[in-house]
This record gives sequence, C-alpha cells and structure tokens, in this order.
Amino acid sequence: MWNHTDQPTRVLEIHTPGLLEPYYDALGELFAATDLGDSEREAAIDRLHAKYGIHYHPELISEMVTADGRRPQRAPRP
Repeated sequence: MWNHTDQPTRVLEIHTPGLLEPYYDALGELFAATDLGDSEREAAIDRLHAKYGIHYHPELISEMVTADGRRPQRAPRP
C-alpha cells in the first residue's frame, strides 16, 4: 500500500477466505521481538510469508519511490 498524498489515510483490507489471524499475530510478535537482529527478523518474516503463501516484492519499492518522487518512511518502533 502506498499513500500518494501528504495527508493521513485509512485502509480497510479484507482477506477472503479469512484465517489470516494467526499470520498477523505471528507477524506482530516478530516486529515486537527485542531479541532479534534485523537479519534474523527478516529471515523469520520470510519463513512466515512462505508458510502462508504470501509474496512480498521489496524490489518494487525503489520503482514506486522514483515514480512518486517520495522516500519510504518506516513506522516508528515502539
């Protein structure tokens, strides 16, 4: 998802069929884990994506940034 404006946005994402709650629970735990380094966290997230058949395309980020003229920002960590 990419917000092309300077204004806050809201997103409603619907997964069908459902049953992705365990994925989001596990993903939240990985983001919250303080005992993982960045490479360990990325590897764990890759394994989680594979388990649920989720395909993430980070190589497209630079193309989106170039087309939009913006820089990606990471959400602040708690």
